[in-house]
Amino acid sequence: MSHQVMIAKTVAEQIGGRRLGALGATKKIALRATDKIRGGLQFSASLYGKKQCKVVVELMPADTYRVSLIKPRSHVVVSKADDIYCDEVGQLVESMVEHFFAN
Repeated sequence: MSHQVMIAKTVAEQIGGRRLGALGATKKIALRATDKIRGGLQFSASLYGKKQCKVVVELMPADTYRVSLIKPRSHVVVSKADDIYCDEVGQLVESMVEHFFAN
């Protein structure tokens, strides 16, 4: 298993499998490491059959996460949080997605 896939699996575990299922997570993609990130996970979320959004969770060099919520067609970042610890990432992703669909 490649390093980027291991990081993506770890991110998914930290978010939580049930939470990902509840968020309607599909199209899960492992992110490649670059000079700015160590890897991560990207997926589409859809609550209650409504519109979709893209969630990007990037592992930063300081072992914290950057979480971004993106509108899929316009690629506009509608919400972003930096310096997120592994024990916070699941709740943050859930609240960001729920807030997006509430508006």
